[in-house]
Amino acid sequence: MPTLHHAIKIAASRSAVFRALTDIDEMAAWHEGRVEGTIAPGEILTLTPKPGLSFA
Repeated sequence: MPTLHHAIKIAASRSAVFRALTDIDEMAAWHEGRVEGTIAPGEILTLTPKPGLSFA
């Protein structure tokens, strides 16, 4: 299986990053395009930065 290694350096506190990764509204504020779904184990979160390109 292919593995994607990706890193983004950000200037934010750990608590701000945690909120951004665990709250759908915060996640949407950090990403371009649409953010849909639920941030929870067993659920699906879909990021659509532009039409025709989605990550779930």
